[in-house]
Amino acid sequence: MRSESHDIVVIGSGIAGLSFALHCSAFFPLRKIVVLSKAGINESNTSCAQGGIAAVMNHLEDSYLKHVEDTLQAGDGLCDRQTVEMVVQKAPEEMRQLMHWGVNFDGNGNQPDLGKEGGHSTKRILHCKDHTGTSIIEVLIKRCEEAANIELRENHFVMQLLKNDDSDQACAGAIVCGNEGVYAIKAHYTMLATGGAGQVYAYTSNPQIATGDGFSLAMEIGAKLQNMAFVQFHPTVFYISTEASPFLISEAARGYGAVLRNNRGEEFMYKYDSRGSLATRDVVSRAIYHEMQDSDVEHVWLDFRHLDANDFTLKFPTIASYFTNRSIDIHTDMVPVKPAAHYFCGGVVTNEWGQTSVAHLLAAGECTYTGLHGANRLASNSLLEALVFSKNAAENLKAHFNELVHSDITVPEINCSCSAIQYNGLKKTVQNLMEKYVGIVRNKSGLMKASNRLKDLKNILLQSEYSVNACELRNMLSVSLAVVENSLEQVENRGGFYRVDLNEKLDIKEYI
Repeated sequence: MRSESHDIVVIGSGIAGLSFALHCSAFFPLRKIVVLSKAGINESNTSCAQGGIAAVMNHLEDSYLKHVEDTLQAGDGLCDRQTVEMVVQKAPEEMRQLMHWGVNFDGNGNQPDLGKEGGHSTKRILHCKDHTGTSIIEVLIKRCEEAANIELRENHFVMQLLKNDDSDQACAGAIVCGNEGVYAIKAHYTMLATGGAGQVYAYTSNPQIATGDGFSLAMEIGAKLQNMAFVQFHPTVFYISTEASPFLISEAARGYGAVLRNNRGEEFMYKYDSRGSLATRDVVSRAIYHEMQDSDVEHVWLDFRHLDANDFTLKFPTIASYFTNRSIDIHTDMVPVKPAAHYFCGGVVTNEWGQTSVAHLLAAGECTYTGLHGANRLASNSLLEALVFSKNAAENLKAHFNELVHSDITVPEINCSCSAIQYNGLKKTVQNLMEKYVGIVRNKSGLMKASNRLKDLKNILLQSEYSVNACELRNMLSVSLAVVENSLEQVENRGGFYRVDLNEKLDIKEYI
């Protein structure tokens, strides 16, 4: 197997990976940086982000303390306060950095137009209409393409991470499958910025590429993971029974004034929370779940009829265009919505500098657990987290870049072909198991059924050839089992995690 060497390999081309690469390029203009994208360079969860980025930009009406307290409340007691304070305080600087790179937020640099979303006590969301993620990625890609020492590679699937065979067991790069076959990339530092794993569920807002690759790669090399049970469901995804990756309707739409109604036309959210339709995502998702169960229906409704349709179209052109294509007139029609798997609040444990428990392996973005989100992510804190920790990681490398002396590395021969029929069948089985037993509301019995069946599937997969499709299924199974096992370990309901048999604290031994 052929191999090549770079100073830094970045796995993932979302906001975490690209911003990290840009900072490293500026700090180390003579070092070689390669960014690997699983699909097209612009395909990532970041590109799907509509709402925006939370930051305190108006100190007359907002404050760091308010943003901190909103984040802690959303995280339901599981956030690390020191991490929250650090991220919130660095947020304005990161917004100015994006503006310097060329991101044009609505409003202007001195007075950006700020939106409000669920869980926020005031307006603090910077946005580019309702296509913030796409706008940011376009700018970051352009900047990376202009950097002499950054190489962007599309359609490169990372099959496994390399580890030095010597005593330090450091991460030494990765084995990848690209357009020209399988090869090894040796590197001094490897950054995991692979995003989330929404595709382990049958109904998700995530793109097809979000199969939890970074979680699984980290587990295989020995990195520590935490809080995998805490999966956030986005409350308002356009309901179409035949679509596995349906259209997300930004939380900002409810911040603008849209309200949720049940099949009886009632604005039901105030029964569950005094914040109504602008409660945090965990609260809203469980409320919708309860309304659907109570009325035996497949969805609830999002009501825009009382709003100025023309103004809505100006502020949310992407969403308005989607409604038009679906023949929905928000003057007269309500919009069918239901929750969908959206964001993982747990992941690879990192410190403030993006360092994992494995030497020379860094991580940033949704694949990580930093302590910021706790049990439930506050809306629009995710892109912010990715920016802050990517910058921290790059700054730490600037001060402490230790070149890795590569010891002998065993590189296996890997076949890049696989049966599409087997892949599609097993993938669908995993997704249906997770949707049925490991969703918004869980119980011990269902989790045990899921665990046993997922383990059986993993044994079946072990008999398959070692291919790209098999590796992706392995990743999905590993992540799914991690969610199930951590769900069985929980002793109380917090934030986005809810088990009906945990209404009171129970002996943890009973659930191991």
